[in-house]
Amino acid sequence: MENKDETSIQKNEHEKSIKKKRRGCLADTLLALVIGIVFLFSSCAVILNYMFPPAPSKWKVEKILNNNKDDILTAIKDGSIQYSKIDGVTDISEYDFNSAVVFFCGSSDFEDANSGFYYSEEDKPEVRFGYPDKLEETGYNCWEYDNDDYSYKTKKICDNFYYFYESFRYDDD
Repeated sequence: MENKDETSIQKNEHEKSIKKKRRGCLADTLLALVIGIVFLFSSCAVILNYMFPPAPSKWKVEKILNNNKDDILTAIKDGSIQYSKIDGVTDISEYDFNSAVVFFCGSSDFEDANSGFYYSEEDKPEVRFGYPDKLEETGYNCWEYDNDDYSYKTKKICDNFYYFYESFRYDDD
């Protein structure tokens, strides 16, 4: 009889150890699954960022300006700015209505946005589409304009130069 009790105790201990192993395997499987999901999402984020890069940040735009400021000022003063090639600048536009020269540093197709900097001869914040009176001061040397279709932010970098970020919203109607 004692043998039966020992056998049942051993059997119970054996079943407990099997259950522990199963729980360990399940925990390992769940951990591997979670790690796989995190890796998948981070890989997708990297791929999307590569396919649809964001518009350059204020820091990057300021760096482009600081690396080329003397050449830019010279080209503006002698009237050759439209023909200038500046590293990091994708397009240059002059606007007669506000005497601004706009330097586009990049855009994002994913969010339909542009960023860059502009030179304001009058050293005043500008809106690319000519609504300076609608700019709202939102902080020290920071202004914003926003309507249903267009959002615009500008910040003073240094004398006569301002950073800008603009995005467009379209209705599907």
